[in-house]
Amino acid sequence: MAAWSTSAAAQLPTKPLAPPPQDTGACMCTMSFALVDLEVRRPDGTPATDARLEIRRADGTRFNPPKAGAAPVEGTVSLGGAGHYPLVDDGSKASIRALGEVLHVEVREGKFKASVRVTVGVPGRCRCHVQRLAGPSVVTLK
Repeated sequence: MAAWSTSAAAQLPTKPLAPPPQDTGACMCTMSFALVDLEVRRPDGTPATDARLEIRRADGTRFNPPKAGAAPVEGTVSLGGAGHYPLVDDGSKASIRALGEVLHVEVREGKFKASVRVTVGVPGRCRCHVQRLAGPSVVTLK
């Protein structure tokens, strides 16, 4: 039985890799309604239940989040609970760039405040649902 030789293997004919086939099928999104939120905590770790958020795009223009505590679809319950504030949901996916939109979020409650950057997007060819692409999901006020 002959042993394998690396020089023999290097002489095998090669064929260039073909590009992957393009998916031209119809898009099918799920019926779920996605939401990207921010959990806000007070310095003592308790949920910030009366926080105010100001959200701006990287260019400085104001971005209006979904109404906090509102159920996204009639007959559903609001997700997250105390201290969770929606940043973006599928209702505003048309205004979000697929590859990502940097949102500057200023949070205030009483004398406490915090600021974070969160990148959200609607990735994929079908652009079905908003997603958090980068940034924290929890912020603690100081």
